[in-house]
Formats: sequence, C-alpha cells, structure tokens
Amino acid sequence: MEEVENGYFAQKIFDYLSVNNPDLLSDPAILSDLTKSCIDKFIALDISGVNVLEATQISLRETLDDIASPYSYLKSFLDSNADSVQRESGIRIPDSPSEIYAAALKNKQEIANYVAAIETSNTDLIRKQAKSLAIALLLSRKDS
Repeated sequence: MEEVENGYFAQKIFDYLSVNNPDLLSDPAILSDLTKSCIDKFIALDISGVNVLEATQISLRETLDDIASPYSYLKSFLDSNADSVQRESGIRIPDSPSEIYAAALKNKQEIANYVAAIETSNTDLIRKQAKSLAIALLLSRKDS
C-alpha cells in the first residue's frame, strides 16, 4: 500500500515541480523529503478518521501549497533548529504530523461548536425580538 501511495504522491509532486520549480528536481532528496512529508500528512489524516480520498487530496494539496509558500522555508528552518527554538522560546514543537492534525481537528470542532452556539443565540434573539414587536403591535392596535 505504501509503495502505491508513495508512487502516486511522488509522481504528482514530481509533475508539479517539473512545471513550477524545476530547479528543485536537481536534488533527489528534495523530492524524497516532499513525498515523505505528503505521506506523513496522509497517514495522520487517515488515522484521524478522514476519508481516504479526502485525505489524499488534502495531503497532496497542502504539500504543493507548502512548496509554493514561504511557510515551507520557515518550517525547514524550525525543523533544523528545533532544539534551539524550544530552548530559547519554551515553545514545544510537535514531534509528529499526527499531533498537529489532531490539534487542528480539535480546533476545527471547537470552532464549529462556537459557530453553532452563535447561530442558536442569534435565532433565539431574533425570535424574542419578533415576539416583542408582535406584542408592541398588538398593544398599539388595542390603544387605537
């Protein structure tokens, strides 16, 4: 299974690099590292319960986005200097992508809960306002 995923991811990343960053193909380790990163993301998503097709798409999209963004340079720096960063800042850098994705999924769920609570509160508020307006309208008709 991993060979199939590795081949699929490696080919997709190679195709992207061929068009957008051919200079990165001069070092085979770069393609290997990007493929490993993509597979790690896929495995973390799969373990987190994300649908296999969706996990494949997300991990590939995020890997290709990382290639195109300055974030990848920052991530490389943090990875190569993790001990120094942790020692100087006191910030613990997660050991594995599965920790990051687990936290992201938890945060996503918490945000969804907040949004649902806000929507419920807004609905209740509108319902109470409508009731108050209806009472005010009835009272104004009664006075007339």
